[in-house]
Amino acid sequence: MYVLLIDDSKIDNAVNKKLLALSRISEDIEVFTDAKASLVMINEMSDSWTSPRLVLLDLNMPNMDGVQWLKEFRKLPSSIQQLTKIYVLSGSIDRKQLDIAEEDPSVLALLEKPLDVYQLQQLIKYDE
Repeated sequence: MYVLLIDDSKIDNAVNKKLLALSRISEDIEVFTDAKASLVMINEMSDSWTSPRLVLLDLNMPNMDGVQWLKEFRKLPSSIQQLTKIYVLSGSIDRKQLDIAEEDPSVLALLEKPLDVYQLQQLIKYDE
């Protein structure tokens, strides 16, 4: 499964990329520290998508936070949205922000940092 890690923390991205590979969830992982750049790539590359994409999205990021990202993502064609499985992976304690993300129809689950790959594996199996 192709995975997009969207988090402004380079350290979190490096650790999560390694965990995803070691747990055999995926070795096909693309990292973005800029949320806007990830949306541009999704929009440009989505025509070639034939299998689901997993997105691990942080909420607290500069320029465009995770809630703003979700709003922009919902503007993309439904074909893209249907192939994208979004899990919010955040250390946020802002309850308002977490509630907004949890209520977004694109978000399958909220996960706390650090990434628990076992929990993610179980969610992926459940959502298939």
